[in-house]
Amino acid sequence: MFLRNNRWIGRYYVDVPGEFKRQRRAVVLGLKPELTKPEAKLKLLTLITTEGVNTPEDLERSVRPLKTFNDVADAWESSACRS
Repeated sequence: MFLRNNRWIGRYYVDVPGEFKRQRRAVVLGLKPELTKPEAKLKLLTLITTEGVNTPEDLERSVRPLKTFNDVADAWESSACRS
């Protein structure tokens, strides 16, 4: 969160399904005379929470290692060779 042109700007990242890189979003939270810094932080936190970005499920989905086709094929080949 930062101040630019007398406006509080909040930035955060969103995981987009099917894309490798996260998408960065920036939102105007309000004008400096109308909002204090703690109020702007709280507004950004509520915005992130309502979008579901800051949930344990979202973190688990983004941290979990991906299973590629080669991983599955190698596991299948090794189990087929044992039979």
